[in-house]
Amino acid sequence: TLKEMGYVRSISIGRESYYELREPLMRLCIEVKKYRGEPIRLLVEFLRLWYSTDELRMKLESLQPEQSLEQEYLLYALRISQEEKKNPVVESCLRDYVTYIEKWEFARALEVAEELVTVRGNARDWLSRGLVLGNLGRHEEALESFDKAIELDPNNALAWFNRGRALYALGRHQEALDLLFKALHHFTGREEEVKILTIGIISIIININHTAWQRYVEALIEFYKKHNINILTLAVIIILPLPEIDNITAQRWLDTWRELAGNMPEFELPLRLLDAAVRYREKRDPRILLSLPIEERKLLESLLRLKKED
Repeated sequence: TLKEMGYVRSISIGRESYYELREPLMRLCIEVKKYRGEPIRLLVEFLRLWYSTDELRMKLESLQPEQSLEQEYLLYALRISQEEKKNPVVESCLRDYVTYIEKWEFARALEVAEELVTVRGNARDWLSRGLVLGNLGRHEEALESFDKAIELDPNNALAWFNRGRALYALGRHQEALDLLFKALHHFTGREEEVKILTIGIISIIININHTAWQRYVEALIEFYKKHNINILTLAVIIILPLPEIDNITAQRWLDTWRELAGNMPEFELPLRLLDAAVRYREKRDPRILLSLPIEERKLLESLLRLKKED
């Protein structure tokens, strides 16, 4: 009963008993009325105090889709926990870091990144430090930062992506590709991460001798078919490098994909868009783009970085 559970107090007067709410249940009743349509703060406060931020995040990730109420309370508790942990020094550093990056003042951005690593030192801070070091050409040190970011958060796809780029910058091309392909399989089922890593792979492939492209393109095709990756995502990825390469390389890129995937129905859209992109680059004939459905045309214009007057 509520009395046995300590939620109410009983006062007997003669044959009659009077009950009043004890403090915990009283607070619940008041909060239900006060925060109609919102999570009850008392329960949120319990979750926040009982579990750490990492434990709240783990519980949130383990929920099933139908557990919407549990998700709402955990999200609320997690947000409050994170807001209370805001450090004014960290907030100031983050603002300065963004400002210096926008101004390309990488030496000063590195000073801020070093302070972030000292004050907070999470995976994002180590990633920021590595990015700045890479921009300063200090790739060995950048590699160490990305390693630390991955150690702290193995599910940070950007850390894997940039570790691959650092290896490539150091001339360790094969090691970079092996790493990114390994990470690609690690992130199977997470399309945004797969997209990031594939972009990293293609940015390396496109810059090595075209005679070596086939094995890597075959591996990408096999991965995309096996895991049913969105074909429009693939179209975006294989077109992205075009603004950075010359027309001859672009044609070779198209020919390689045609040779290896030309007879696969699921690759019809990516190859059609890639073909239109390559032909437009070479001829600059607007009719090539106008022949496409408007959604495909707008996508290509965006990927090829075309202005309206183009």
